[in-house]
Amino acid sequence: MSAYKQFTTKDIVITPFSANKGFSYTGNALTASNVGVEVYFGTQPPTNKLIHETSTVDPWNTQLGSTVSGSQNATGFVNKLNTNSVYSSAMQLYYSNYFGSMSGSLIATSSLLYGLEGPRNNPFAEYNNINIGLSGSNNMPIGAVQTPAYDNYEQSTILQTKTALLGEILKPNANYINVISIPSKLYGSNIEPQSFRMDYDNGSGTSFNIWDNGDGNLLYNYSNTENQYIGNICYPHGLAILNVISASNVDASGDDQGVVNNIGWWVLEGQNGYTGTNKLQYTTVRWSSSITLYEHQYKCVVRENEFGYSLNPSLLSGSQVNVPLGVNYVYKDFATGSYFSPYITTVGLYDNDQNLLAIGKLSVPTKVPMNSDLEIQVAFDSI
Repeated sequence: MSAYKQFTTKDIVITPFSANKGFSYTGNALTASNVGVEVYFGTQPPTNKLIHETSTVDPWNTQLGSTVSGSQNATGFVNKLNTNSVYSSAMQLYYSNYFGSMSGSLIATSSLLYGLEGPRNNPFAEYNNINIGLSGSNNMPIGAVQTPAYDNYEQSTILQTKTALLGEILKPNANYINVISIPSKLYGSNIEPQSFRMDYDNGSGTSFNIWDNGDGNLLYNYSNTENQYIGNICYPHGLAILNVISASNVDASGDDQGVVNNIGWWVLEGQNGYTGTNKLQYTTVRWSSSITLYEHQYKCVVRENEFGYSLNPSLLSGSQVNVPLGVNYVYKDFATGSYFSPYITTVGLYDNDQNLLAIGKLSVPTKVPMNSDLEIQVAFDSI
């Protein structure tokens, strides 16, 4: 049977801690059913097309095969997506503050600055002869505050490098990105910063490495280029985005950055109607997951004058065994003696409504001491 006792705050300790686990997959193991890493290739949709419509823009001059002019440009291994949707979604979510500058493009909000005189904080005053402050005033509104327009999931307080490509002069509507999507079941709460790495080696002279610098930027080494920007990573979303800085880098035979950023269409070759040989077999992706666990410790203290009485029906006298519980109060003689002390075998944790939440079993029955306190530690982990 059971008895209840209320915990106090000093009896409960809940401690959070982070647990990490490393993963590494190569080739077809990346897309196995128990892994599910997706490699997406995204293309910029033409200005005269809806996002879901087929794009006839081909940065590699028909190297992508017949699907480019077919029904829809499919990308991905298990979860098929439209290449235009991949590109547009990534630009909106992660690059919408960077359309005008690689270091961010701020806009003027309705908030106003105080304590400055003249039009120096009014970006339109120089052109429109507007001065909304009074000369010499220290408490009048003067100009709009410059702030980001969107939340682009910045990964650190350090200024990130990002590039939003929306149709450059050199090759309009021929921009592209690559997205490596890791499922949440494998990255937990987030990818551990500085743990992501992608290696490619086809054994024929083309070999490069990509990794994150811990601040949300992806860097790469290839040929004579070292530690150069190649994209961004969003740790809580499990997304690595490879993004060329300039549309002039789209050629497969172009500069180092263009070669590294070809990984997206390389892995599409030989599938979904694209021509060529699938090069996923040469690709290895590594990362460490991070998940926050909570260690619960409950200190159950039995004082020397507590729990000295048992409701176990086996203690009832033989003549009263068949009497309904709650009616029979006749116990065997030894159970009513002054030296009787019950044994504890199980500890249950209940909420305020007496709902059983957790059960702890003692390894051996433990007798309640008569002249001292007994302390039982109940510990378990939860997510």
